[in-house]
Amino acid sequence: MFLITCFVFGLLGSLTWAGPRARSICPSGTFAYKDGSEWNCFKFYEDRFTFEDAEQECQFRWKGNLASFKSDKQTKSVGAYVSKESIERGCVWIGLRRDAGSSVTTGWRWIDGSRDIYRKWGYNEPNNLNTNEYCTCLHSSSGFLTWIDIDCNNRLNFLCKWKPS
Repeated sequence: MFLITCFVFGLLGSLTWAGPRARSICPSGTFAYKDGSEWNCFKFYEDRFTFEDAEQECQFRWKGNLASFKSDKQTKSVGAYVSKESIERGCVWIGLRRDAGSSVTTGWRWIDGSRDIYRKWGYNEPNNLNTNEYCTCLHSSSGFLTWIDIDCNNRLNFLCKWKPS
């Protein structure tokens, strides 16, 4: 019985020790997400910037970029984080945009250079309303789970993503 008790407490102790390490991989006030063996940190900002200014802020503060996504699982986890952090409901910049003159349906590229083709467009999106929607945001009406295309000059909250050092 003594050996079983030691084993159980040893196991619980190792689990407790591993937990805080995993949570501290990203700075306080950020969100850590593990995809396979790769960790990424996310930081939501209530500040309102244009797409370009938000991207520059992500590069300057975190040596990262506006967030890119790879899967529904990641989208759900990060969407829950943004829902919890966002006081105002609206759009949140992510790092997907298209070059002027490119196709509305296939011209989209991640600003961090990711080759992932994962997309989570909202209903009837992208639609290039007013022919000037070249950037993408998480839409609050979907719980920050789907995206819409929008004019890059809008001032929105934003979401940064980077690899922890």
